Amino acid sequence: MTRARRAEWKRAVGRAIRYRTEHYGYFHGFGNRAWNPKTAAQNAQVTEFFGISVSLNQRIIPALHCVERELKERCADHPYQPAILSGLRKKNTYFDGDASNHVYGIALDIDPTLNPCCQCLRPWKDSPLCQGKKTIWERMSMPKCWVEVFEKYGFYWLGHDQLQDSMHFEFLGDPARILASASAPDAG
Repeated sequence: MTRARRAEWKRAVGRAIRYRTEHYGYFHGFGNRAWNPKTAAQNAQVTEFFGISVSLNQRIIPALHCVERELKERCADHPYQPAILSGLRKKNTYFDGDASNHVYGIALDIDPTLNPCCQCLRPWKDSPLCQGKKTIWERMSMPKCWVEVFEKYGFYWLGHDQLQDSMHFEFLGDPARILASASAPDAG
């Protein structure tokens, strides 16, 4: 990477960290606590998704509830019951100066062994699902319908990414819009 591109990358990471800090909470070592006096962990809340407890940022929980409701309606022809969920993390697992969306409680992993990250570290990339010439949809157990519903409610699926992280969804929507529509009279 050229020096100029590296400098632009650092500026972009800085803007992203500031945005996540302001909206979701401060994470030690990233950003400035003056941007948000509450930590990401203080803004987390335990919720249930398909009967499994997971800790996420309270601002995205309404979106997750919308996802679950629509999955049960729209994806009934392709039933899927997650067994393992991972949300808020207390340790950063991202490198190169950025912070994982998990530390802000705005990322959700669903069944890592059944929906592996084929371009990540072991043990995922060694999964039998990652071996051979397969489409991303053949490398995971979760139905495509699930990805479509998550994306409708502001979650980005990292299966589209070069990592092919098919377990991972991160909320990139506007939490204020989700909260406003969740409290609307016809929001059910």
